[in-house]
Amino acid sequence: MLKALSATILEQGGIIRGFENLGDRVLTKNLKSQHGENFGIGRFIQVEFDGNPATKKLAEETAMSNPEVLRLFSLKMKERNYLDRIMKRLNSELSPFRDEESRDPVYVREMW
Repeated sequence: MLKALSATILEQGGIIRGFENLGDRVLTKNLKSQHGENFGIGRFIQVEFDGNPATKKLAEETAMSNPEVLRLFSLKMKERNYLDRIMKRLNSELSPFRDEESRDPVYVREMW
């Protein structure tokens, strides 16, 4: 699903900022899929991308066409919030109090 979604965003000229797996969670109520199955546990995934409203609509349609998707929530994020979050993570990666083994050198190199 993520591969098809990212391909759709990139084809429309969007920029993918990141994917984040927020983990599996127990749902407050059982949700029924498009095929009629009931689910009590769901995996939450966050996809951040830049694109115009047409790209957003097409990305939502692509995601909802996948039978694994039970529900979709879209949110417009301000550029300032995105930059604040990136700088916070970069500062934590470069912190002198962080163990050398737990640092992510690939992230630091890409963001620096």
